[in-house]
Amino acid sequence: MKKILNSLPFKLLLGVAVGIVLGLVANEAVMNVVVTIKQVLGQIITFCVPLIVIGFIAPSITKLGHNASRMLGIALIIAYVSSVGAALMSTAAGYALIPHLSIVSQVDGLRELPEVLFQLEIPAIMNVM
Repeated sequence: MKKILNSLPFKLLLGVAVGIVLGLVANEAVMNVVVTIKQVLGQIITFCVPLIVIGFIAPSITKLGHNASRMLGIALIIAYVSSVGAALMSTAAGYALIPHLSIVSQVDGLRELPEVLFQLEIPAIMNVM
């Protein structure tokens, strides 16, 4: 039981559940702070991703040796085919499943998110995506 409670999936599900409950009972002042923290952390993560790629992945590629270009090309082809295949399969599943779902188009009970208290724009060093 202790192993399950300390696992990452359990902690993620617990965090989602706590977030849902807090979102339902929180007032506008708390939600202003949450939305601002979300925006700032999103900017920091967007800034850090290229640094992680440059700092960890690029040196690992250079250490591969003489077969690095061939191995990198094969990995690139596998990643490209995988992403195109996933996009095509998700599109087919969406066209097959979504028309048969009963989705309510009215969202009367939902509350609007408050505006961000302040904007922090941190441009990325280089675009990764």
